[in-house]
Amino acid sequence: MEPLDYIVKDQGATAVAARIRTDIQVTNQRYRKRLVTTPKLFSYQIGSRVYSLPLADVLYIATVAGQPGKLEVHTSNGMVEYSGNLSQLAAKYDQLFRCHKSWLVNPAQVASYDMKKRHLVMRDGSQCEVSFRKESQMRQLLINDNRSINDVNN
Repeated sequence: MEPLDYIVKDQGATAVAARIRTDIQVTNQRYRKRLVTTPKLFSYQIGSRVYSLPLADVLYIATVAGQPGKLEVHTSNGMVEYSGNLSQLAAKYDQLFRCHKSWLVNPAQVASYDMKKRHLVMRDGSQCEVSFRKESQMRQLLINDNRSINDVNN
């Protein structure tokens, strides 16, 4: 962070107001540019450490069988386990889709979908199950690329 401008009040009210308007415009432009260029991050905590990775790298998140409160985050670079809640993640990251009570998937990472078996094949070859109730929403989401996940969830 650095100062944006130094405004001298002795220049008169009109000049000060003009400089403030210009500074607000510059700040708004910088903010918008940063929104476009900054990738959305997925963050998780293990013990006292917080980790972040690009959300685009997340393939899916699954609950660990037999271990309540444990999640596996599968990324294009590997897998990590940590304590968490799938419902909270679904609410926090609207790019991810809850396709099953135990699975949260990144639709951008889906390679194919078998509607008969209700199985997603991710880009790394791993498979995720789609529940019967979420099947039509999953199909709509994958067919209609231009729709947001929030539109499908609502």
